[in-house]
Amino acid sequence: MIMRELRSCLAVFAMLAILTGVAYPALIWSAAQSLFPWRAGGSLLRHGDKIIGSALIGLPQAGPGYFYLRPSNMAFSGDIAVSGASNLQYGHGALGASLIDRAGAWRQEHNSHNIPLEMLSASASGLDPHISFVSAELQSRRIAEYRGVDQDTIKRLIDKHSSQRILGGRIVNAAALNFELDKMNETDD
Repeated sequence: MIMRELRSCLAVFAMLAILTGVAYPALIWSAAQSLFPWRAGGSLLRHGDKIIGSALIGLPQAGPGYFYLRPSNMAFSGDIAVSGASNLQYGHGALGASLIDRAGAWRQEHNSHNIPLEMLSASASGLDPHISFVSAELQSRRIAEYRGVDQDTIKRLIDKHSSQRILGGRIVNAAALNFELDKMNETDD
């Protein structure tokens, strides 16, 4: 009697293990690969045959010719393994000093006191490639001047890489936008 129950339990366990551990993941993987191949493959950004990043991960770009992402711990090292928040509490001297430094750098580089909050406060993970539409537009003049192109050209690229959030305003994928800026320079050469 016990052996029959044990065999029955093992059969159900094996069936559920195959169903949930093999069949279901294989079905979801196949559907994703056929319906959304670019996204299922990691949304990789390629330069010829070389993979240079992903549109899902915002890697910091150095220099005034790129759109800045939100500040993060990763931005200091460029290593995605260092992602994460600093966890500095409100009132901590280092937090206040970093906000003052970021505000000063923004004012100097953009010649503006209009500073989006997201460009002052650090991202929790540092991996999000999105910035607000307003932040992207405020950076467009600096990028246009640095790259020697018309600001309307940069604004068209911002529109191309923007999307509407379900709740909230428009966002821009700055990782894809920076990649497009580099491709734009290659075609000009």
